Amino acid sequence: MKEKLISFLPDRFPEPETFFVELTGVTYPDPRYHIDRNRSPVFCIEYVVAGRGHVEVGGRSFSPQAGDVYLMPMGLHHRYHADAREPWEKIWMNVRGSFPLMTCICCNLILIADH
Repeated sequence: MKEKLISFLPDRFPEPETFFVELTGVTYPDPRYHIDRNRSPVFCIEYVVAGRGHVEVGGRSFSPQAGDVYLMPMGLHHRYHADAREPWEKIWMNVRGSFPLMTCICCNLILIADH
């Protein structure tokens, strides 16, 4: 798996307990790319530049492709992988803090309401 990573330290943010970017980067096409994160401690925002992949978050599945943006709330199971025939290139950001947590609580209520 080839990735370009940029890491941040919490002390770089004025209120890291409220919001901070933990890690951001670019994932380059690799048909073997996969992530399986149980009860994720991070809120993930991802943009698919090219290709496609498969995502399961909190028991819901979807297949993002080039041009799509998706969010994965913290606290849920994140399982995702690149499509074997058309692996994605994506730009992503992992964030932490109480602000994304509150956003996740709202997202989880919406997910529950959709069932």
